[in-house]
Amino acid sequence: MNIGIIEDNETFANALKDILVLKKYQVYLLDKHPLFLKPNEIENLDVLIIDIFLGSNSSLNIINQLKKMDLFLTFIVVTASLNQKVKDLLKELDVSYIIEKPFHYEQLDRILKEVEEYKFIIENFLNDGRMEKNILLLTRIPEMKIFKSLKWIKIEDLENTYLDRIKEENFYLEIKNLNTLNNYLLIKRLESLPESKKLILKIKVNIDELKKSCEKNPILKSFIVRKCYLVTETLNVS
Repeated sequence: MNIGIIEDNETFANALKDILVLKKYQVYLLDKHPLFLKPNEIENLDVLIIDIFLGSNSSLNIINQLKKMDLFLTFIVVTASLNQKVKDLLKELDVSYIIEKPFHYEQLDRILKEVEEYKFIIENFLNDGRMEKNILLLTRIPEMKIFKSLKWIKIEDLENTYLDRIKEENFYLEIKNLNTLNNYLLIKRLESLPESKKLILKIKVNIDELKKSCEKNPILKSFIVRKCYLVTETLNVS
């Protein structure tokens, strides 16, 4: 896995790099200001560890600008000034991993192992032709490089798109809320997915919220049980 580090504390950055290299990761220290980085300088990265306070009042905007490059990076934010406002802003930016300084390496190690486990589960689902179900439902999954190779289907496009007419065999769909997921017509359209195709369904709710919704909507529950492999944010697979 290729990891980039954007950190203004050179001593800390080099120490972190040494630890990650010992763990067999490919590590790159990015010494430019992030907004001056070109896509080809970071497009080979899988994970970007970034200190959001780099002597700039617009440090959170850095992440926003990098996201607009469509690099599909997994962001790990490191910060010495974590408060509720920062948490809320990072949530709006869809950043899944935040580590408060000072921290022990084991915190970072757990996150990196989780990212690798997600990648393994997704690749296994896409490549194993013996799978009985052809929809992989993921709750609260972080952004990942593997999605760059898949076709993205927008919710609004499903109204005019038949899944059997999509030429790609593997694609993904993002659902931001439970109201969308509970839509009867959407569920029926997803159930029509041909066996020859595989769909990854990314939903931005946690497993507890999903369970409550299934209790209220037996149609949704039946769809998930019959058609989906469910991977929760705790990496439980069912």
